[in-house]
Order: sequence, then structure tokens, then C-alpha cells
Amino acid sequence: MKIDINKITRPKWRQVAEALLRNDGDTAKTASELGLRRSYIYEIKYKLRQRGLMSGPSREGYIATLVRDNAVVMGHLLRSVRLYDKDFQRWIATQTPEGGAVCDTLLSIAYDVWLDEKDQQEAA
Repeated sequence: MKIDINKITRPKWRQVAEALLRNDGDTAKTASELGLRRSYIYEIKYKLRQRGLMSGPSREGYIATLVRDNAVVMGHLLRSVRLYDKDFQRWIATQTPEGGAVCDTLLSIAYDVWLDEKDQQEAA
């Protein structure tokens, strides 16, 4: 993310832009830090992009791009997990840290498998 701070003349917009840079573009952190609504931060980001003062988000490699380009369906995790037997559902729950998200656990497992496959391909 690039922001041309020097060209931003409105003090409030500049304050938001500086906070966005500190927070790596994270809207929620910026809103919390400044005590503003997230919708206001999104509005400022939109206006800065419209005026060419802020670059758009990089979509390369993001799942949104993959979904759009390859017609991948994200699905619904809760509905999908319910299709499996209760023992598997319990195992998934025990693998998920307290306060954690099941989707993060499943992605972590998938990432481990991917790393293993990548290592096997490099060894061959």
C-alpha cells in the first residue's frame, strides 16, 4: 500500500493516512487507534484512492482473485463440517485452540500438507 502523505491537505485525512501506514492498512486497527468508526476509515480510503493519493489493494495471490479467476467456491464451513461424523467433528474441535477459529485450524492443517507435498516434489 502506498499513500502520498505530502499531497494530503485535509488534517483528518492525513491523520487517518498516517495511522493506516502505521497499521499496514488495517482498517479495524486504525479505527480503534483513532477512536473512529470503521466505515469512516473505509470512506477516507475510498476518497484517497479516487483522488490518486493512495494505491489500491494488491489482489495478486489473494483468494478473492482465485475465486474470481478459477470459479472456486468458498462454501460454508459450518454446513460442510456438519456433513461429517461426530467423532471427526470432535477431533476438529479438540485441534482448535480455545478462542480460536475452526477455519484457521483447517487452513493450518492444509498448509502443513502442502508444505509436505512441496518438500516431496523438491526431493524427487
